[in-house]
Amino acid sequence: MDIVYFIDSRKESKVLRYSLRSLRFVKHNRVFIIGKAPSYIKGVEVIEYTDTNRSCTLNIKNKYQLILESDISEDFILFNDDFYLTQDTDIPYYYSAKLKDLIDPKKRDDFTAPI
Repeated sequence: MDIVYFIDSRKESKVLRYSLRSLRFVKHNRVFIIGKAPSYIKGVEVIEYTDTNRSCTLNIKNKYQLILESDISEDFILFNDDFYLTQDTDIPYYYSAKLKDLIDPKKRDDFTAPI
């Protein structure tokens, strides 16, 4: 299972390093950052994305679309930069929908926030 971080490209995350360090407490394969990776990042796959929309919702939708277009595993864990693990953790599989169905505008209309 891969781990994915969405990072806002308009500001640098100062806490991401601590979240990345805490990943030693969970079994995972690869780690991806979608957005702008800080300069100190090493050993993480980065998918560049610039947050150009004023709507946070549209930026997130676009980042989910990048997951579909990449080689990120179908089962992945979405982390925020302020998520920290403090002990060995087994993250069970909670959600069973296909990502493409969640972001398909024909099937969901809650991503249609105004720009």
